[in-house]
Amino acid sequence: MRADEKRQEMEIIRETLGYAHRFRSKLFVLNIDCAVIEDQFFPILIEDIAALQRAGIRIVLVPGTRDRLDRTLRNYSISQEYYRGLRITTDTSLPFVEMVAFKIANDLMSALVGADVRSIIGNWVRAKGRGIIDGVDYQHTGLVEKIDAQALYGILEAGAIPIFPPIGWNAAGKTYNLAAEELAYEVSVSLRADKLLFVGTPETSGTEGIKLPKTVITDSQGRLNRLTVQEARELVKMNAQSPTDGDEAVNDVLWRLDLARKACEMGVNRVHLVDGLQEGVVMREIFSNTGGGTMVHTSIFESIRPMLSLIHI
Repeated sequence: MRADEKRQEMEIIRETLGYAHRFRSKLFVLNIDCAVIEDQFFPILIEDIAALQRAGIRIVLVPGTRDRLDRTLRNYSISQEYYRGLRITTDTSLPFVEMVAFKIANDLMSALVGADVRSIIGNWVRAKGRGIIDGVDYQHTGLVEKIDAQALYGILEAGAIPIFPPIGWNAAGKTYNLAAEELAYEVSVSLRADKLLFVGTPETSGTEGIKLPKTVITDSQGRLNRLTVQEARELVKMNAQSPTDGDEAVNDVLWRLDLARKACEMGVNRVHLVDGLQEGVVMREIFSNTGGGTMVHTSIFESIRPMLSLIHI
């Protein structure tokens, strides 16, 4: 091995050890897109999650269901309707929503068993109906009302990973379909997470076709490394389009960026949008200076940002 390769290897080791020490006992919430769970690199992501947990980082998982649920409903010739980017969950579709949500959660649990990691699927979410918006009744599509944080802390202390199907129940036991991204946001805020990661696809994590504020710095490849809360708010406002029109992929990215901004304002230290179809992207985003996605953070580093444009912490 050449001297420069040895130096680079040692730099990587020092960098990783520094981050590992810093994040020990911290809590990370990962929202994993359904397409990522079905991808060829998913077993590698599972091994990375297991490695994080073994390093002393506490993990919570919130899997998405949209793609598989869309396919399932099409296979059963059940009509589907969205409004403002959210599914309208009918009496007919609700049983399939529950079936797909728990099947994907179980797939995640099975994969973790293969990595020798304990996990638990549970009903820790109190929900309520989304109601009627612009005259549109969302029926069984809901909003998070409360997270049972106390129960979750006990599970995390026992060394297990909680898995949240995007389902919630009201006090009477009525079931609601929840947006996994919103659920992950609520969980991260309720549990006072250090990081929230949206592990999506290129369409839900990239910034192609999105106008950027003048203060935003991109890297040499044009990738958006970081945004302050203020910049994220400005970006979303600049690109505002009708939720019922416009580019669906752009709307999805803007929605996640806005949730990221809100999470930081509510006390989550960092929120990351990454392309989960890239091998090892979660580890790169967490343990490397350059990262692998887009990070949203509070303005604490804003004044020294030009000096740290290539540092991704």
